[in-house]
Amino acid sequence: MNQQRRDFLKSALALGSGLLVPLAPAVSAGAETVAQELNDWVWISPEGEITLGLSQCEVGQGVYTGLPQVLADELDADWQHVKVKFVTNREAYRNSAAYEPAQQFVGASMSATLFYERMRVAGAQAREVLMRAGAARLGVRPSQCQTRDSRVLHPATGRSVGYGEIAVDASRLPLNPKPHLKAPSDFRFIGRDLHRLDTVAKVNGSAEFGIDVRVPGMLHGAVRMVLGQTGKILGIRNETQIRALPGVVALVLTAQWPKPTLNTVVVVADSYWTAQQAANKLDLEVDPGAAAGLTRSSTHPRSHHAGASPRGC
Repeated sequence: MNQQRRDFLKSALALGSGLLVPLAPAVSAGAETVAQELNDWVWISPEGEITLGLSQCEVGQGVYTGLPQVLADELDADWQHVKVKFVTNREAYRNSAAYEPAQQFVGASMSATLFYERMRVAGAQAREVLMRAGAARLGVRPSQCQTRDSRVLHPATGRSVGYGEIAVDASRLPLNPKPHLKAPSDFRFIGRDLHRLDTVAKVNGSAEFGIDVRVPGMLHGAVRMVLGQTGKILGIRNETQIRALPGVVALVLTAQWPKPTLNTVVVVADSYWTAQQAANKLDLEVDPGAAAGLTRSSTHPRSHHAGASPRGC
């Protein structure tokens, strides 16, 4: 195991370690050999390889496979030739929640519910332009065609054309903002258990996690929060000693939403391990506030139904 992987294992419990496995579309000087973008979520190469965009990091919910399979279903893609790439910096990838401005974020296990409809529409949009481009290539009407496994089919004559062959033509057609969506009875992937697309990368160590990312001058933060809902930090008794530790850059006092009081310290350092070790050594002076001594038993005393055994069955 190389040093980078050992470093990862040390830090595997860090928050925000979303899985990113970016796969860039093919790049070439000729337009005919570039993976064609059909919308914000779909790229198709001349060879028929389909790259589906994923704007949500994988943090254990399974969206790295779940969201692409929704998109692939409406697209009528060949699942054996689907790849995923992490996408960012477009309005299509933003979302609004918790009264915050629209932004690209992952949290509260909302990725599947927030993006399910968006993925279906994106897949259906791409399928429609491919159907039109395929029908034109075959010299028939779109209404006479079907799509299946990344191909446009003309059942009456048995002819077909692959998505890769018509991707350039399809990329030039306007998108329908309200495409026809499949009926649930026509789903091929949605609702099915499929092999996860990220399994191999996780097993062979090629998967890149958020905590693996390194950029020049990068700093790391480790969080130390006050216990209790009403606690606030009055001071750091050993602040001078913590700031003097090798690698420590700063101590940042802040409020953890939605509480307005200072209840959190972020230790900023030149490595995650240094930051976490320093955070563990913080000696905080805390005012516990109104919730001092509050426990689960004091707020939810155990009760039993008449005639029931305290031990249960």
